[in-house]
Amino acid sequence: MLFLVWLPFIFGWLAIAKKQVTGVFLCKTIYVQFGDDFSPDLETFSGLYDLELTGVGLDRRAQYIERRPNNIYDRSAKIAYCTNLRTWTFTYLDNGAAGSKSTIEQQDPCAFKAMSSESTAYDILDTASLQWYSVTG
Repeated sequence: MLFLVWLPFIFGWLAIAKKQVTGVFLCKTIYVQFGDDFSPDLETFSGLYDLELTGVGLDRRAQYIERRPNNIYDRSAKIAYCTNLRTWTFTYLDNGAAGSKSTIEQQDPCAFKAMSSESTAYDILDTASLQWYSVTG
């Protein structure tokens, strides 16, 4: 009898867990505003970034790919999580030219231009109050 009472709770928990893993509760688009205090080139990447999930199963992580005006994907920048450093990072293509979808997606998030303080947050919005650092020079 106790099993029948717990069964709806278990199915409810599984449904919520599946939605979390598939990114249902994450923002689909975020607006990023970079200052030019330390690195003037970062300000040019201010704008909208769209959600894409990478990885498989429980290793899935969100990354946000830059959107250019008129919803045309330039795909020259992204914000993603670097597991090795346990930080969220901002990365862009150095050549300045628009890259293909696979090019920016293959860019290692640990080769960053800016990074958050150490964080295990799954949602990028949880890092808004953290200190971010840029690479200079």
